[in-house]
Amino acid sequence: LMDEGSFATDEEYQRYFQRFKEIFQLDYFPANKTVFAPGDNDIGGEDELVTDKKVNRFKQHFASPTIYNLGRVQFVQVDKMQRVVPPLSPLPPNDNQTRVVISHMPLLGLPSAFAAEVLQKMRPQVILSAHDHKLARFSGDIETGERLTVDTSSDNWLANWQPSWRFQRSDHQTYEVVVPTCSYRMGVSDMGFGVALFDRRGEAWCYHMLWLPSRFHALILYLCIATVMLAAVVVTQCCLRPCRSRHKSSSSYRIL
Repeated sequence: LMDEGSFATDEEYQRYFQRFKEIFQLDYFPANKTVFAPGDNDIGGEDELVTDKKVNRFKQHFASPTIYNLGRVQFVQVDKMQRVVPPLSPLPPNDNQTRVVISHMPLLGLPSAFAAEVLQKMRPQVILSAHDHKLARFSGDIETGERLTVDTSSDNWLANWQPSWRFQRSDHQTYEVVVPTCSYRMGVSDMGFGVALFDRRGEAWCYHMLWLPSRFHALILYLCIATVMLAAVVVTQCCLRPCRSRHKSSSSYRIL
């Protein structure tokens, strides 16, 4: 959630947290309807050690439920970095409730024993993850925990024309969407926010991307505008200089 949260001091962490609250207007959202998944930049886990101090500090600032039910949709948070899986039983086969697993690190992007454990024990219909900063989707076998398909269409220009995916519910197959970053600091060309829509009958769900304007395109546009303006100023100055010199030379002569 915060790019420098893992190694920030307590004062810096508090300042980053206040900025985060102001950007996303957290005071206007109920705390029990917001799920915060800690990442490696928050508590470590990739290039830094995960410590109890970092984890406790994150929980104090970003308190959110591990399991949250919203109508017929159940959100469950797992932590691949700390290998935390809530003790939940699989949903009944005929239940139209949709179980959504939220993980900072992708589960099917790099199949592992942890991913297989989550799929086999929890049998989720949906997995939402992040970490890679780019949009992608995977499908996996719930029985074996193996990855079945991979689609990284965010690298394709068609993703900007058809940024919507529709998934049919299955008791034997799960789908994972890797959410892209919404921060310009991550150094990727495509950024945006994702919206997931769930069918009340639990038969299908859709995921739609709301792309943000490209930072690189904006910078190139600004550079072109600045170049044109600078060229116009130079041309104007060059055109006015001969006129001024002729005016000075003509005014130096007197009529006798």
